Amino acid sequence: MRGSFFGLNVSLSGLFTAQRNMDTISHNMANIQTPGYTRQSALQSASSPIRLFNKTGMVGTGSEVVSVARIRDLYLDKKYWYQNTIMGEWAQKASLADQIQTRVAGIDGNDYGVAMNDFYSALQELSKDPSDLSIRSVVKEEALSLTSYFNNLAANLEKMQEDINIDVKAKVDLVNSIGHRIESLNQQIYQIEILGEAANDLRDARDLLIDELSGLVNVEVGEHNYGKLPSGADDMRLYIYIGGTQFLQHFSANSSTVNELRCVARAQKLNEEDVNGLYDVVWTKPAGSAEPVAISGGELRGLLDMRDGNSGLTQETKFDLLTQPPVSISVALSANGAALAPLTISFSEYVRNAGAMTAGELAAHIQGQLNAALAAAGHAITQDNMARARTTADGKLEIDLGGLVSSVPPATIDGFAVTAPAELKQKLDLAEILAGDPPLQALTSGSDIVNATATRAYKGVPYYQRKLNEYVRTYAMAFNEGFMDDNSDKQITAGEVLTGHASGYNIGQGEGEPPAAVRFFTMMDSRGAALGTGDFLMTSELRMPSLYGLDPDSQEYQDNINAIWNAYQGVTAKNFCVSADIASDVGLIATSASAGDVEDNTNLLAVTSQRFNRHMFSEGAAEDFMQALSTDSAVDTNQAEFKLKNQTSFINLLKDSRVSISGVSEDEEFANLIRHQHAYNASAMMINTFNEIYDTLINGLGL
Repeated sequence: MRGSFFGLNVSLSGLFTAQRNMDTISHNMANIQTPGYTRQSALQSASSPIRLFNKTGMVGTGSEVVSVARIRDLYLDKKYWYQNTIMGEWAQKASLADQIQTRVAGIDGNDYGVAMNDFYSALQELSKDPSDLSIRSVVKEEALSLTSYFNNLAANLEKMQEDINIDVKAKVDLVNSIGHRIESLNQQIYQIEILGEAANDLRDARDLLIDELSGLVNVEVGEHNYGKLPSGADDMRLYIYIGGTQFLQHFSANSSTVNELRCVARAQKLNEEDVNGLYDVVWTKPAGSAEPVAISGGELRGLLDMRDGNSGLTQETKFDLLTQPPVSISVALSANGAALAPLTISFSEYVRNAGAMTAGELAAHIQGQLNAALAAAGHAITQDNMARARTTADGKLEIDLGGLVSSVPPATIDGFAVTAPAELKQKLDLAEILAGDPPLQALTSGSDIVNATATRAYKGVPYYQRKLNEYVRTYAMAFNEGFMDDNSDKQITAGEVLTGHASGYNIGQGEGEPPAAVRFFTMMDSRGAALGTGDFLMTSELRMPSLYGLDPDSQEYQDNINAIWNAYQGVTAKNFCVSADIASDVGLIATSASAGDVEDNTNLLAVTSQRFNRHMFSEGAAEDFMQALSTDSAVDTNQAEFKLKNQTSFINLLKDSRVSISGVSEDEEFANLIRHQHAYNASAMMINTFNEIYDTLINGLGL
């Protein structure tokens, strides 16, 4: 039943409702510049009516504010988080690619083109007067400038990779920090909302952190409904996944629910060019598993691609025998019950790089020697009927003898055994396998003796380091030895040996002497000291190789080519230098093609002409290679900047959409303020009217 002051109470509820609405508007206006703030709106409804005893219906009791809600679109949030992850990745790539382009293109004119032109200008002057020691000194200084260019560029790229690695650690720490801050907010939000209240401002702070987190790494965010709270509201608990693995689940009063990311220094390099101690990002839980984090976007992905990317080039892990030559593996075969002569696969002879064979080179070497032995035993070896050695996808060396069953004479492989020195056998975990049907045998290894690792298909720092290393190795071989890989098969044959500096004579040699074989360019040792010709050639771990006086058609000539080629595999852009011989005595510059003729410039002209030989690289001549590398960096930068620009436009569009819904508009709030002010005034007038009525009724009636 209605009380005596029922009308006054109804008007009072309208007054309080209007005041609560104006308080909410005031809160919105006060936070119009607060980052991450979401516009709030008071949800107003009619209060519960009361029934009349005369059964004529129900009468209203006024209005009330049932809650203050955030005006937010979850779909736009998820859309923004996804696109922000992409933008974070390309923001890092655009910035770092620009740094690489600046380094590769050169700074303040001290670039490759200037250094190269100055060096060859000095060589051209020397060709006019080969006996002039002052010009020879100029040649040496310009050569030092050229090598210093590559040394500095390589050092800058190496420092850049180190800096990116530090940044990776910083971003991982930031991700973990954000996770713990979100966890703390989860606890505060839950403690408030379990009482039936709305933790709007705390949810804004949490969403702002999620915005930041989405720019760092690819995230999946949502809330699970665990039932009902005592207040009757849904029991919503936040979760965050990174790459399909749980990063955060609500909160726990006893321990943290954040599955932290951690950085672990690599035991093995992903790329040969990498600096030591680069980090892999792994999960903390489960403890001891070191499971890698599937990072597919965000600033972390951009950093990792730039730090590790080598344009998707497959790099085979080196097959290190860890023993001193001679090393051999013996394979004993028996066919049709008759034992064949044991096959010894020797690694003491030179095969490209015997101390560090790749998986493919090892398999090819074994296959060639195995089939040669079978052919010597009377088997007709063809492309269809032959033994094959290959590497499997799981990193094992497999020897397949199945193709021999149809060989002539017919062969049944009754046994297949592999023996090796104890040290090698222990290292490789070699297993001797009996014959099978079909006769497919595998040389297995529990320690994965061979492996191929493919890195991200992006041109990061290692890509440019590798290309620079390729340049200095190839250029040094061409200048010193005259090696020119015409067919780009990365092998030098007798027909690809042209005139090099090592084949010429210096001003101190007399008639009848052999070439001094001095190398103009070599490399620095681990202490930074330039190697002389002898020490440099000894890095091939073979005897001192020389092509002088050998028959180009002989095996010894080819073996020495291989040995010389092997010495250059240690040359990098960082250790590339003028040889200690030339640095200490410019008279050793070999200008002459004949001993005793100090005015002869034939050898020098032949060497300098190779600068424009378009067979030096697959890209063409020396300048063509560097131009292509500079173009690569420019294209990478333009691509990253283009994608960043497009992504920024898309992000801005999403931001505008979110602001149009969740942002605070002064005009809209002012309009709402006037509307609720009028409602407040109307309720106040009703209270004043009821006041006059009750005053008349109470104080004036009966007078």
